[in-house]
Amino acid sequence: CHFFFQAEDGIRDFCLSRGLGDVYKRQVHGEETFLEMLTRAAVAGIIASNKRKAKNRDKDKGRKQTYLSEYKDEVLRLNKPKLEYTYVPIYIWLASLIIILIGVYLVYTISFARRFGPFVERPGSYWWQYLLSFLIIGVGILFAFAVKIEKVVFDREKNYVMLTKRRLCGRAEVVVRYLDEVKNVILTQRGSHNNSNRTLHYILILEFESGLPLEILETPNRLKIKQRYIEIKAFLGQDLNVELISIKDESDNPGRSQPRPRSAATVATQDGRL
Repeated sequence: CHFFFQAEDGIRDFCLSRGLGDVYKRQVHGEETFLEMLTRAAVAGIIASNKRKAKNRDKDKGRKQTYLSEYKDEVLRLNKPKLEYTYVPIYIWLASLIIILIGVYLVYTISFARRFGPFVERPGSYWWQYLLSFLIIGVGILFAFAVKIEKVVFDREKNYVMLTKRRLCGRAEVVVRYLDEVKNVILTQRGSHNNSNRTLHYILILEFESGLPLEILETPNRLKIKQRYIEIKAFLGQDLNVELISIKDESDNPGRSQPRPRSAATVATQDGRL
């Protein structure tokens, strides 16, 4: 079928019709489909979320820098003649106590012939139940005695830094070094940080003019270790710029905590070009 277009001066042109489907194709092509609208909305949401996260991250970083600057001024104002830090593994002791109590409860349950899970009243089956219960108690006691109490003392008048480590029983390990031989304090990051293993922690390393370095004040708290770093640097009278505090990365995946280079797609998304 052919359609002719009539004009005043005669026939101008004609077009070959390909049926009704051709009209529908041209209409769909000219309009935005639901999938395109959904994709555009999703990209807009990602862009807004990235901008909001970046803004909050910058604000949080600025607040921490301001707090650390004020903290440094407060430390310098106090000018303490002596610094003491004590680490007591309270959470590990609490976990050990819970394990021990579970073992004691199982012994109590078996002794009074009560039903509790696999502990059923059957003649001749008590020996392995007692063995398992005492093993649980032993694990709890082992955890409690394995960890150490750590104490670090900086004394300006006596010119020493002393590190003491002791368990609940046994002899204490004591290391004493001259305070005026401390040449540098290094803030170090160790451990691992990924989806299956998160053991990232921080530690301060004291370097001396002679002898081996001293590792102190291990903690998973980044802000707390920075506070200790500021206190010790100020106590030693060493130069300190809060905005330039660097962390030496000795973790299993170095560079993970640092900002990763952005891909072209990420840059385009964050800049709003998609």
